[in-house]
Amino acid sequence: MLKQYTLLATLLVGTSTIYAQSKLEGYLFNKNHEAVPSGTLTLKNSKLATTSDPNGYFKLSAIPTQKVTLNISAVGYRSFSKVISLDTLKSPLQIQLEEDNLNLDEVVVSATRYGVKRKDAPVVVNVIGPKLFNATQSVAMSETLNYQPGVRVENNCQNCGFSQVRLNGLEGPYSQILINSRAVFSALNSVYGLDQIPTSMIDRIEVVRSGGSALFGANAIAGTINIITKDPVENDWQVKSTNSLIGGKSWDNTVDFNTSTVSEDLKRGATFYGMHRNREAYDANGDGFSEITKLRNTTFGTKLFYKPSDLDKITVDFSTVNEFRRGGDQLDKVPHLTQITEQLETSSLVGGITYDHYSTDYKQKMSLYGSVQKTVRDSYYGGLGGGTTLADSTLAANAYGKTN
Repeated sequence: MLKQYTLLATLLVGTSTIYAQSKLEGYLFNKNHEAVPSGTLTLKNSKLATTSDPNGYFKLSAIPTQKVTLNISAVGYRSFSKVISLDTLKSPLQIQLEEDNLNLDEVVVSATRYGVKRKDAPVVVNVIGPKLFNATQSVAMSETLNYQPGVRVENNCQNCGFSQVRLNGLEGPYSQILINSRAVFSALNSVYGLDQIPTSMIDRIEVVRSGGSALFGANAIAGTINIITKDPVENDWQVKSTNSLIGGKSWDNTVDFNTSTVSEDLKRGATFYGMHRNREAYDANGDGFSEITKLRNTTFGTKLFYKPSDLDKITVDFSTVNEFRRGGDQLDKVPHLTQITEQLETSSLVGGITYDHYSTDYKQKMSLYGSVQKTVRDSYYGGLGGGTTLADSTLAANAYGKTN
């Protein structure tokens, strides 16, 4: 009987030891000892992978060997590998990540249409992120693109404020604007769309100054501008007010917000963003005609995700834009009683759904997506032009239009 008890105790101890050696757990944190969520951890030469939770905690189970190489990566931090012996590991790992100030290890998607480290990309990809948004106090995408080499945003109409972005000197129609690597930014929206996209919804902007027609369509002759929207990765919120005085006499006031929430298991999350901008018209030389248009813009949007499993992800996004802009003279009068006026009222709805499926080693991904967009624009371009006859008034009154 004594031998039986001894054998049973030995089996229990052995089972416990094998279990302890077959799992790997720990925490990711930065130099300020703050948790790093959504970090990716994979085992070299294995299909095992996981991500860190909002507390920076991660766990890998059922590891077949006692000595492994752990690959660690996270957005904004340098990627590296660490060799670990499980048989000598007595407590959870404490892994400190180093910030990647040059963003060389940042993953970009605009060079090859799939994720690749920026330093390994076959073409130069310039990345604009929140640091530049804050440094330049940019409230819309158009205000920050000028800070990239080979990129110029120019205003081509003082009446309507139409702007276009030039890559390598080529005009706007030769550049492809993408949202999350997809050409859902229509030609109608692109006319004034650079001012309608708030920086509060943008995670980063990837700029490729070379032809990419084979990857992104016929318009990508000069290059591509890929707007990557924010994904919810942690519970946070931000409200910001920006006020500026143009030429000492015209106010430009903006209020925007961004908030996100994520479940503890990182299976569900949502982010909400919005912007309200009110800009007065600006007359630079006192001739009675505006050089910068009057603008009222309200933007709201959301992005939600759900992960049915570790290998599947469903994302739904929606945004709405309502904008009024007007330029010319005598802005207090109805448009057809002025000398020249261009006025536009735009209402736009954009929605989409994406399904992503990853292979077990996270090296392959299949994506299915669909999107819908509706834009209605009421416009006026005309005026009396100095005329006072009935024919002049009739012609001016017939300058209203509508575009769908």
